[in-house]
Amino acid sequence: MTDVWRFRETLLRLAMKELAIRYRNSFLGFLWSMLNPLLLMLVYTTVFSTIMQIGIPRYPLFLLIGLLPWTFFSMALPTGMQSLLANAGLVKKVAFPKVLLPGASVIANLINLFLSYGAFIVLVLVLQVKVPLGPQVLAMVPLLISLFLWSCGLSFALAGLVVHFRDLEHLIGVVLAAWFYLTPIVYPLHLVPVKYRGLLLLNPLTVWFHAFTAILYWGRWPGSGVVWLTSAESIVVFALGWLLFNRLSRDAAEVI
Repeated sequence: MTDVWRFRETLLRLAMKELAIRYRNSFLGFLWSMLNPLLLMLVYTTVFSTIMQIGIPRYPLFLLIGLLPWTFFSMALPTGMQSLLANAGLVKKVAFPKVLLPGASVIANLINLFLSYGAFIVLVLVLQVKVPLGPQVLAMVPLLISLFLWSCGLSFALAGLVVHFRDLEHLIGVVLAAWFYLTPIVYPLHLVPVKYRGLLLLNPLTVWFHAFTAILYWGRWPGSGVVWLTSAESIVVFALGWLLFNRLSRDAAEVI
């Protein structure tokens, strides 16, 4: 961790470089960070609100509340996982803490998340939706921090594993697709039959996304237990991911 702090400027440069590459040669540039979740919201709103007729008031708002952090998570994992492979030349030629690469990928996606919350503001203004903004919004800070640390831990672990098991590159898309529908994003948790609700609660992301909805849609505090649970879980996953990455990435330069 001390080495990472010494290379903190490099970490930030790597994150900004990844963002610049992502939107390079794009006419709208960083505006895509807001447009992507809005376009996804329109598609899912058409399918689930119009065709499947899920009767949820202010459904576009409900949907966007979940889509924004999901977009962060679903982009952070594959980009973080592939960060060593994508920067193979750098890994082989330059001596630096390799954990900076997956870390920079997650940070880049976190910056993208903050930019994408502009889409949330646009939706509220255009649709003139009443959002229950109150002191409970402060709970978003520890929840987003814990989701960031949790995503870092998983990205560290995957980045180390994929160096030795390349099949993970092909599996991650399938896993994320299934994970999306097993997380209460396009539907609220209370609409899930009680007999299946316990299975969804085994999904760690359920707690986070249920809390986001409680804060920004219902105007409720998520509960101190939720904040403590997500914080403790994220610290454990971050530490385990860090340790696994350090063990598996020692020979990364030779294996890549």
